[in-house]
Amino acid sequence: PSFEISMRGRDGFFQYPNLPRPVQEIDIDALLFNTTGKPEETHLNLNKAAFAIARDTFALSGSILRLGEQAEVDVALKGRLDLGNLSEAYPLEDAQGLQGLLRADLQAVFNLASVREKRYQDIKSSGSLEVRDASWPLDGFVQPLEIERASMRFEPSRVNLDAFSGRLGQSDFQVRGTFRDYMGYLLGTGMLRGAATLNSRQL
Repeated sequence: PSFEISMRGRDGFFQYPNLPRPVQEIDIDALLFNTTGKPEETHLNLNKAAFAIARDTFALSGSILRLGEQAEVDVALKGRLDLGNLSEAYPLEDAQGLQGLLRADLQAVFNLASVREKRYQDIKSSGSLEVRDASWPLDGFVQPLEIERASMRFEPSRVNLDAFSGRLGQSDFQVRGTFRDYMGYLLGTGMLRGAATLNSRQL
């Protein structure tokens, strides 16, 4: 049958009893609908899905037409997140002691058929992802991985790693590179390929 399911939530809030910070200002405005009765013509409109931790906000919006193998996706993600606050609000495995600042501003318009067939000229993606002053504890290492700055720019067929610098113990590193076919890799349909240059005073 045809159907329409609407979900709206505003000013949502939750807090784990053993963690110091709440997740708040949770806003959801979504519509799942089908006008023909055919399962492959089910659509999702996500007008907004957002949350805040302390002073940081993250928001996702977009749509997915024809849920399934022929899906057409149009999504946008934007926000700023203190990773230390995230680990204090949500129980993350292997993330105790995680610190740093994450900024994201990403947009993508594509269909799954283009990804499967590697027609990257039909994919529209852009934006940036940046991490600064991050500290990430790693299993088996006494000292955490320190990331001074990691900056990525997204294009339809590749992602540019403009900067990735930091240190692990006494080893320092600076990495730059370009990686192709990332969309297929992220969706589990392809292999990530690329080239990078590593510079280090001591490794």
